[in-house]
Parts: sequence; C-alpha cells; structure tokens
Amino acid sequence: NIFNLTAIFENTDKIITASKELTFFESLALSQASRTPLYYLSYGSLKVMDLIYCPFSVTCSACDKKPCYTLTDEGGRAFPVRRYKVGNSPCRFELFNYADIVARQSELPLLVDLSCIPLEKQALLLRAIANGTDVKEILPVYTAGHFKKGVT
Repeated sequence: NIFNLTAIFENTDKIITASKELTFFESLALSQASRTPLYYLSYGSLKVMDLIYCPFSVTCSACDKKPCYTLTDEGGRAFPVRRYKVGNSPCRFELFNYADIVARQSELPLLVDLSCIPLEKQALLLRAIANGTDVKEILPVYTAGHFKKGVT
C-alpha cells in the first residue's frame, strides 16, 4: 500500500502495490519516478475496513464460523464481510465495498483481488481479463474507486 517515493525505497525487496487512494495517473507517475514495477488494484474486491470486534455481537462459542458474511445497509446494498483468525486470538473481520473495482489500465501491472468474488465468477473474470474483454457482465455492480478522482 504505497503512497510516495520514500515508501517505495524502503520496500524495494517486496512486491509493491499503489495505494487504493491514488488515482491512476498518480500511480503511474510514482512508478515511473521510482523505476520500480508498481502494481495497481485493477479488478475485484475493495477492502474498506478492518474490524477487530465481531460486527454481529456474538460470542465465539455461538458463532457459526463461516468464512464470509454480508452486511446490508439501509439502501439495500450488500457489503461482503470476510472472517479470519490470527493464531489463538478472537476472529477478525474485513469489510469490503458492495461494488467491485473495475479500473484497468495497461501501463501498470494489474492486481486482482478475488477475496469476495464468488468462486463460479472467478474463472470467468480471469478469463475475461486475459482476453481483454469487458468484465462488466461478470461484475455488474462496480466502481472505479479513486482511479479517476483521488482523495485530494
């Protein structure tokens, strides 16, 4: 999750991903300035929040321990929630945007997050990306994230 050149130079031995808050052009400029391949989240699930407490207010002994849940807001939008464990600690949760990101540009290596995309759609999505075909039928509810308009 890289936002500036200093962070790139501190992580040169790792795979580097542009921050989701950067626009495409900010990410491209950062990649060119650093001369380091900078991956850009181009398709898939967009995590918006980490939760260290159960969003359903249940105890661990009462939990059904499914890997994925859904929270629905007052507008009827369904937000995927992924449950995971770290060691012996209580469960943690990741809340994802209700709309998947679709923001592909060919100038940067793409990154695809399949965290909350149903298994039956994953192969279709990867095939469409590889073939350069439109993915909007596979991901009908989508957002460009900060791809065009950053956080500034």
